[in-house]
Amino acid sequence: MAEFRYLIGRNPVESTLDSLQAPPHEIFVSAKKYSSDRKLQKLCSRFEKRGISVTKTDDRTLDKLASGGPHQGIAAKLSEYRLWGEDDLFALCEAKRGSVLLVACDQIQDPQNLASIARSSLAFGVDGIVVTDRNSCRVGPAVGRASAGAIEKVRLFEVRNLADTLGKFRDYDVWTTGLAMDGEVRIDQVNWSGGVCIVVGNEGRGLRKRVAETCDHRASIPMTPGAIDSLNAAVATAVTLYQATHSR
Repeated sequence: MAEFRYLIGRNPVESTLDSLQAPPHEIFVSAKKYSSDRKLQKLCSRFEKRGISVTKTDDRTLDKLASGGPHQGIAAKLSEYRLWGEDDLFALCEAKRGSVLLVACDQIQDPQNLASIARSSLAFGVDGIVVTDRNSCRVGPAVGRASAGAIEKVRLFEVRNLADTLGKFRDYDVWTTGLAMDGEVRIDQVNWSGGVCIVVGNEGRGLRKRVAETCDHRASIPMTPGAIDSLNAAVATAVTLYQATHSR
């Protein structure tokens, strides 16, 4: 039996028009809002032109589909989120040998963090996000909503053993930089040319020991002394992606 998920909100739903995921099965729209909202009408028209059914319904039905979330009068019915596998990841590394840009998440568990990492990854041209198959945040309505649809436009690769995967990256000329407060270099001292994977740790404990040891080097983010102890995972990723992409 097919499993479905619902993406809510105008920007997230609109993102499915050029998503890497399968197109929506159906669009549900508030009949009340549709009658007077020209932008909503135009958005629905774009789906209809692609042969996707648009069903006008009441707000109570939308509230149920959105599990009480802010749906803004529209929801998309989608197939379960597709995660790419390790073979797909290595095929990407081979296809973009010497230029691939990846972010690896070592058991990121907060949906807001994963969503923010997806938005930053989309903004800075990341080719894929690597996640672990255990103890990691799943892609659900909270991630879709918080990422404003960015999660639909980036590839997520799920791997069983992150340390092993990072070790295999060397075969594809991909060099890994783990983010750590006690890193031996600063992110502005890293050579970001070639294939790159930025590795970000769990919100509480950071990088696991074996993951950190597998990274080619660990890097810290220079900050004003005494101002703050650390940045959260998503912010640290965004800062590092800015540094990396402007140094390549």
